Amino acid sequence: MRNLIYLLLIAGIAFLGYEYGRRRNVDAKGPPTVDDAKQAKGEAAERGGASSLETLSLDSTGMQGVEIAAKEGAASSTDGRLRTISSESSEPAFASEAAERAANRLVEALDARDFSRIEVAPGLRDELPLGTTGRYALEVALALEQGPDDGSGQRNEELSKAAAGLLATSNHAALLDRMAGAFDLLTKKAMLGRAVAATGGKNHFLAGKGGGAACQAWLRASGQLEDGLRAVALSSLLDAMTRGNVPIWREGPSFALLRDAYEPLQKVLKALVFNPNGSWRSRFETVGRNVTLAGIASRCAREWDLPMSAGLLQRINGISNPKSLREGARLRIPTEKISVVVEKSTFSMKVYLGDVLLRLYEVGLGENGSTPETEFKVTELQADPQWTNPRTGVTFPARHPENLIGRFFIRLEDGVHQGFGIHGTKDQTSIGKNSSMGCIRLRELDIEDVFSYLPRSTKVVVRS
Repeated sequence: MRNLIYLLLIAGIAFLGYEYGRRRNVDAKGPPTVDDAKQAKGEAAERGGASSLETLSLDSTGMQGVEIAAKEGAASSTDGRLRTISSESSEPAFASEAAERAANRLVEALDARDFSRIEVAPGLRDELPLGTTGRYALEVALALEQGPDDGSGQRNEELSKAAAGLLATSNHAALLDRMAGAFDLLTKKAMLGRAVAATGGKNHFLAGKGGGAACQAWLRASGQLEDGLRAVALSSLLDAMTRGNVPIWREGPSFALLRDAYEPLQKVLKALVFNPNGSWRSRFETVGRNVTLAGIASRCAREWDLPMSAGLLQRINGISNPKSLREGARLRIPTEKISVVVEKSTFSMKVYLGDVLLRLYEVGLGENGSTPETEFKVTELQADPQWTNPRTGVTFPARHPENLIGRFFIRLEDGVHQGFGIHGTKDQTSIGKNSSMGCIRLRELDIEDVFSYLPRSTKVVVRS
């Protein structure tokens, strides 16, 4: 009897060990979990990062971390935008058995990250429909044949369409891994722009198991570029990371990748843009008698159709006191326009100078999707504005406790929608949520920062 009990005990332990190992393997194949996020956040802390969630907030010297409380329910604040990965995928039928065999060979090559022995037959593109992994693998193979690009982020349209079409038809877990694999492969071949195209220009790759590793490889590769190309390359990656359905601000791994791309960009911009001797696209003016930064900014808009602000000129030229502008001094003026893009899907606001991302902020948006998707222009910048509640008609003076727009208001107009703008908020928990009356909300420090440099007539595009 004792031997029987002993054998049963051994069998039970063996079964538990098997079951534990099986579940670990299943978990390893699934999408990232909240525990994965916590682990990644802890690893980031060990590398010297903050132990709690942060958001990106900026001043004239670059990025400063503004700590926000990390709550256990943070993942639930993403409005249900976490992707559900299915276990199966259905694809359109191929034109012929030969086309299907060719597609399978291309997919196998993509999985192995080796197209060296694959020959693409003429006309094969016409036989592989969009929305199939074979067509996607074909576009990756064709992109590799085109030779290195300059890292500018200019998308290969066919590759981008193939990625977008594939994502529109399937959430298959292996698909996301293949996209991450293509991202990594193209990056290693010095094709940074095409790597972005291989994601469809959006952040779906962040949901793949290999997405983080591919992104880190991309960042390492971009470090080999000269500063001008690197600024555009990092801007392209950040553009893709902030477009799509994968949350970036409340998820540990995604936010860590965002920060890892954003911090080196800010260092490059300090040398290229925010530097009186920087090499970014500019012209130079000699300061005349009784000339002010505001006067120069006004002339830029009037004579060159270049929206400009005194605050932006002050930052670019490293001027600590604009009142001490010296006659005869050389002033650097950027020749590209500032523009703003608001991504509703990720609650992100991006400020560009030409095609380079200058600043990135997390925002709050209108409840029930009430922030319109349109192209606005900045028409007025108001400090200490009064505010009329559109629902009650009650007006509150500046700095009143119930004045919800705070100390700064940037008025937006498009000829159709009225009363919209960018402003601050005392309710910090509303950032990253759809809870305003339609305006774009920023944290107090962020709106003060944007207000100090954003010019009138700046184009502000709000997109889904």
